Amino acid sequence: MLQKEKTLEEKIYLTWYEDGLIDIFTGVMLLAIGVQMIVGLSYLMAIVGFLGLVWVKQTKQTVTDVRLGKITFSAERLKAISKLKRILVAFMFSAIAVGIIVRFMHDGTGATPYPRALPIGIIMIVGMGLMARMIPLPRFSVYSLLLAGLMAVDVLLGYPLVYAFLVAGGIIVFMGTGDYSRFKDTYPIPQERDEEQDDE
Repeated sequence: MLQKEKTLEEKIYLTWYEDGLIDIFTGVMLLAIGVQMIVGLSYLMAIVGFLGLVWVKQTKQTVTDVRLGKITFSAERLKAISKLKRILVAFMFSAIAVGIIVRFMHDGTGATPYPRALPIGIIMIVGMGLMARMIPLPRFSVYSLLLAGLMAVDVLLGYPLVYAFLVAGGIIVFMGTGDYSRFKDTYPIPQERDEEQDDE
């Protein structure tokens, strides 16, 4: 019985991440990194990261929670979620900090040479790998490999790494948007909750 409850909780937990919101946020962050490299706005990643987190939280409440209902996880699961959040926030701020440093090392050509942008890419690759392992979300392994592959191609061909961030970010946003649309179709708002929203 206990094992069955754990399996059910695991399924509900993973379903909570099927809405594509975290994918969209990750893709937008990669796009922000690329745009920051091009236009030289030192704090663009920080602004986009903050607004993105607010958007994810609000959309989780108004779209995901409304469809799945109030989810109560076990103490063990909540502890794991809290640990994951701290790690991911640390990685996000690390990427922002490195981005600001890279901005001040800018060579003035309009794009940062790959040795200077490389640390940001490595941070994002490792961060997505952690999400794939710790949540777990296997598709983030694909995202991590996608960014790594595009960065390798840019290095081999002598292109600025900005292209890798823009292409990977665009693809991930596209995939996340598809997941978001499928989630809303798969989990429509229950009639009683829909009526409650209309009453409000």
